[in-house]
Amino acid sequence: MVYAWVAGFFAVIFIVTAFDKHSPTKVKVGFALAGAVLAFITLFAAAPVDWKITYEVKDGLSSSKIYIEDKPDSCDFERSPMGTKDCHFVSVVTYSPTHDAVSVSWERTEGN
Repeated sequence: MVYAWVAGFFAVIFIVTAFDKHSPTKVKVGFALAGAVLAFITLFAAAPVDWKITYEVKDGLSSSKIYIEDKPDSCDFERSPMGTKDCHFVSVVTYSPTHDAVSVSWERTEGN
């Protein structure tokens, strides 16, 4: 996750530098391209497990072969009764034996 933040920071710096009016055109194009690549890497590295695009890009699966359960909200602070529930949910990613489908479910874990 730290990598995603660092790559995102450099992506912004590169893109801002690309629009600097005092830089030569070659430098602008190079920085814009580098910024775009880093921005894409940042998005992919930081993509949560409950996004279908994570598995479409990483595993080459079609959207119809990806099954993601909705994340339960029973541990949320705002959920009745209001307050800390001292629990959270961890994703459980399961691939089919032939690796042509994936499912994401959630497991309740006590403690924070």
